[in-house]
Amino acid sequence: MNERFIELEGIRNFRELGSIVRKDGKHLPFQRFYRCGNLHRLSEENQLLLKDQFHVVRIIDLRSKDEINNAPDPEIPGVEWHHVPFLPGINNGVSSQNLTRIERVLRHREMTETYYQMGSDPWTLHQIAKAIHLCLDLQDGAVLWHCSAGKDRTGILAYLLLRLFGFSDKEAFDDYLLTNEHAIGYAREMMQKALDDLGDIKAAEKVYRMFIVDRKYLNSFKKGVTDSCGSIFGFFHKYCGFSSKDIANIRSLFLD
Repeated sequence: MNERFIELEGIRNFRELGSIVRKDGKHLPFQRFYRCGNLHRLSEENQLLLKDQFHVVRIIDLRSKDEINNAPDPEIPGVEWHHVPFLPGINNGVSSQNLTRIERVLRHREMTETYYQMGSDPWTLHQIAKAIHLCLDLQDGAVLWHCSAGKDRTGILAYLLLRLFGFSDKEAFDDYLLTNEHAIGYAREMMQKALDDLGDIKAAEKVYRMFIVDRKYLNSFKKGVTDSCGSIFGFFHKYCGFSSKDIANIRSLFLD
């Protein structure tokens, strides 16, 4: 497993942006920006570690209300919790009532469609901008954001923050794709289970696609943003309200 992953029982796909070095040698401050999957299984002991050892003072939950009701985050004393869902409705339009996990996955639209929606839908773009501001406006301590698996919505927010901080598109993509080192084993297990249960290779392949990240998914998000805002930086101007001077100031404030 890549050394960038932080091992803490109860959290999947946990890592920080400060461990990424830009091609010019600059990097973000350590213990300032964390990304991961949901915190539902985090023990009380590790909740305290998150606060005291990793200095997390703000959590941003990107999941739907339905996802949160099924697996709520623990309340950690002294840590702010903000709900900023990236997808309107319930679980991408799929109700979880009386369905197995594989059945829910098979009812989802393809990931390229979901990513394009997140990149082009004005409501979602406003939500993403809100999350970005929540990541930037802390005086002290660290912010942690997560969705369910810490790969899609979480990956999009990490990608945009890295681009905002001046990391190249390749560097931001590399962080996004790193998730597969964590996710691909489980994706293969779920694919095999779907194949065993259904005997349908196309359905099993769709299940696999839902549990990984893929370059074409993030490219679909970028196309949605480009279609609606002209470019990634058009999004920063239009939805975050950042001028070119603001972006330069943000980079000088956070990059070492």
